[in-house]
Amino acid sequence: MGSVGDGAFLNSSVLAGVTLPLTVTNIGELAFAGCTALTNAAIQAGVYGSGLFSNCTALVNVVLLTNVANIARSEFSGCSALKAITIPASVTNNRSAGVSKLLQFDRD
Repeated sequence: MGSVGDGAFLNSSVLAGVTLPLTVTNIGELAFAGCTALTNAAIQAGVYGSGLFSNCTALVNVVLLTNVANIARSEFSGCSALKAITIPASVTNNRSAGVSKLLQFDRD
């Protein structure tokens, strides 16, 4: 598995958690957007499309691992339950409005 396609899990109501290994290097646009049961996610892919977790209303915790370099504005928009995010030191560009509203902000 080298990639997750555009909208692969778009609007899923059953996906509760996702952990992607280093072998997944590319995640398409809106891959997990609108996943209303998704509560936890951990990704390592360095390249991913916009709106990755947008409107995941149950998403509470996100761990972005070693290969992530940028966080775009729309990655966490509409994630009203988001309480914690771990952002690696590799992130050099954080434009997400959602990140700035977190109750807890962790950086490795």
